[in-house]
Amino acid sequence: MALRSALINVIFNAASKAARRMVRDFGEVENLQVSRKGAADFVSQADLSAEQTLINELQIGRPDGILYQKRKEKSEEN
Repeated sequence: MALRSALINVIFNAASKAARRMVRDFGEVENLQVSRKGAADFVSQADLSAEQTLINELQIGRPDGILYQKRKEKSEEN
């Protein structure tokens, strides 16, 4: 049971750190310059930043226990 509790702590801490990052990013929405793709780019960047935070924190907490799928770059999709 202790292993499960440790794993839950790793997950909770990673999610909390990613959430704090998103709250900080979205707190800056009012400073966003209006442009054709401004809002979409901002949201995409915030999403990628939160995802990277989760991956980094989970790798630190469980270096041998994370499996994820790499996002395709736009150039790879075509």
